[in-house]
Amino acid sequence: MLTKPFKKLLMITLAASLVLAAAFTLKTTVNAIQSADTSWYNDDISEFEINSAAKLAGFSKLVNGGTSFKDKTVNLTSDIDLDIAPYNSGAGWMPIGMKASFLGTFNGNDNTISGLYINREDGYVGLFGQVTGNVFDINLLAVNIKGGTHTGGIAGWIQEGSVTNCYVFGTVKGDSCTGGIAGFVGQYGNIANCYVSGTVKGDSCTGGIAGYIGQYGNVTSCCSAAQVFSNGYAGGVAGFAGMKGKINDCYSTGNIGVDHSAGGILGGTNASGSVVENCYSTSSVTGNSYAGGIVGDIVNPADKVTNCVALNPMVFADSFAGRIAGNSVGILLNNHAYSGMCDKDGETLLWANKTCNGIDGRDIDAKDIFSADFWKDTAAFNTDVWIILNGKLPVLKNIKCAQDADLSHLQQNGVKVSVPTLFNKTKNSITVNAAILDKDNGQEVEYAISTTGEAPENGWQTELTFTDLTPETTYYIFARSKANDQYLSGEVSESLEVKTDAEILEKIDGAKASVPALASKTKNSITINAAAVNPNNGQVAEYAISTTNAAPASGWQTGLTFTGLNADTTYYIFARAKENNQYLTGAVSSSLTVKTDAETGDNNGGEEKEENEGLSCGAIAGIVVACVVVAVIAGLAVYIVIKKKKT
Repeated sequence: MLTKPFKKLLMITLAASLVLAAAFTLKTTVNAIQSADTSWYNDDISEFEINSAAKLAGFSKLVNGGTSFKDKTVNLTSDIDLDIAPYNSGAGWMPIGMKASFLGTFNGNDNTISGLYINREDGYVGLFGQVTGNVFDINLLAVNIKGGTHTGGIAGWIQEGSVTNCYVFGTVKGDSCTGGIAGFVGQYGNIANCYVSGTVKGDSCTGGIAGYIGQYGNVTSCCSAAQVFSNGYAGGVAGFAGMKGKINDCYSTGNIGVDHSAGGILGGTNASGSVVENCYSTSSVTGNSYAGGIVGDIVNPADKVTNCVALNPMVFADSFAGRIAGNSVGILLNNHAYSGMCDKDGETLLWANKTCNGIDGRDIDAKDIFSADFWKDTAAFNTDVWIILNGKLPVLKNIKCAQDADLSHLQQNGVKVSVPTLFNKTKNSITVNAAILDKDNGQEVEYAISTTGEAPENGWQTELTFTDLTPETTYYIFARSKANDQYLSGEVSESLEVKTDAEILEKIDGAKASVPALASKTKNSITINAAAVNPNNGQVAEYAISTTNAAPASGWQTGLTFTGLNADTTYYIFARAKENNQYLTGAVSSSLTVKTDAETGDNNGGEEKEENEGLSCGAIAGIVVACVVVAVIAGLAVYIVIKKKKT
């Protein structure tokens, strides 16, 4: 049993909870009111401007509340970010016209709505739910949409209305009838000049642009780069076309994956009079059955595919696969297909009905594909709608987004080029002469440089000069033909080996050398003492000799002896500091003047004769006196000896 204090505490707690709940409810209601601003609307006015998320939400509230905007125009005057509360969580955005159709005109003025988030199980899902009016010039970026039946990026459902000049980037998911622009294009509905990129995924009838094209519905001049996935009936442009539904002047580049009935343009038909004309696809198409480069399955004899080109790298199906149509009992006229298109086994041999009016189309190769004449004359594409140039695939004139596709499977091998030759080099740069193409096919030549002797994967350039190189380093330069829309990169040439020049430092003025001093000389040589170098900067002194008292330009030496000189000749010897890696040659010193000794004879005998002939009279007299003295001394010695014997 509860005590009185506990009961009191419980009552206080419950009361506080009720107050908080009421406050939260009031806050939520206020936020909801603030997030849907309808104050701008006046039923007596026919044209309105929207410039905020709150006003756009108010627009949705008005249409879903029964305000059709018939004969009225709504202008979007600025970009709007919907990646904010309360639009980016829970069920997200409430589609404009999910509960009642929009009958007016919405002009996006080429503005962008970003961050559109929808997470609903309901049908008629998109920025707009149901459109029986006109929506144009609006761009959706970073969309994330999940809905039920009839789900699209711009509109879930179009009936006797139109969507034109719009693009959608992001992800759109739904049940049956799901498309990048619109889930369902009903009676006399129209989509034109629209572009989709991202992913479109549905349960059935799923297309890059439209999920289902109903009676007299039309999709024209549209491009899809979206990846499209479905359990049944999926196409790059539309999943399914009903009676008199039409697709013309469209193309797709995103891959298509489906269980059955997959086409590069249209998944399939089953009603009288649907038409696909002047379309092409570069999409890979895979399915378990009924897969075609243009249409998966054509089951009505009145349905027609004409002037279409299948450029798919592959069309894969376990049963019923064709380059133009997987299966057809309809009318096929003037259709063409890439001769290198692969089947489920990666071969090109499965295709048996390769005629203009067969399910595999007539063979064309890269020469045809990249020829403007083929598209204008043979495929009969209208130049008022398409931009058709040599070397490129056609693109649509009225699409405001960049149009792109992986065309590598359509390209021929590039031509070979010659080995580049050296034009000039420095310590930091190498310039080559242009390499020569084996044949002129419109390709440019590009070059790459490496220090390893192997051609690099990246860094190829069309310029002939490589800069910012390291001095005194060996480089290898390669050439190849550059890839373009029609040709792959050519085979890499052999390398040109080049060594950059050595680093040359800026040198300082050399030191001064003293005048050399004489050490010794002979008649044929002079030896000097080493000259002093001042300042002592590591330079050594070098010397030169001349007979003209002018320092010679050459013949300088570091040795201190000059040999092979003439006798009795005056020489002038100079000194200077020798140039090295850091210092320039120093100033030449003043000269040392030296005269070599005179010539003295041819041999030793001659020298003695010269000496004798050169004796003076005094010298001769001295010699005579010396002889007399010697004779006297000798005679005296004899006398003494004789006298001693007598005694």
